[in-house]
Amino acid sequence: MCALVELSKLNCNKKEGFELNLKDITVISIGTGVHTQNTKRFTYAQTKKWGDVQWIEPLIDIMMSASAETVDYQLSHLYQYTGNADNYIRIQPELSKSAPDMDNASPANIAALQADANDYIANNKTQLDRIIQLLSVD
Repeated sequence: MCALVELSKLNCNKKEGFELNLKDITVISIGTGVHTQNTKRFTYAQTKKWGDVQWIEPLIDIMMSASAETVDYQLSHLYQYTGNADNYIRIQPELSKSAPDMDNASPANIAALQADANDYIANNKTQLDRIIQLLSVD
């Protein structure tokens, strides 16, 4: 989203009457992956007596994912509503084999992350081939 704003700002300064044409702009958004199978859910009964310390981890998780999800929502709808849905590509691999802890650099977890990446590549070949084609210089 910031890239589109900056592009608009730069071109508005150069050209009077500049219009942002999403038909000519492809955005490839690359996420760090998501652990949907390990999503933690809490009931009201569990959380009603929580203090500040107990809320730290869930709040960090919420804050880290909220920004990316909001921008993805905005860009996907902006491109969709302008008839340019094919020009917005989001890569957000499912991380089902690796540990959700960001600081886990163990050899076993690195191997699991590689396995998750290989699964994503195998299951999204068409999308990845399209990205390669878009980025290739003729």
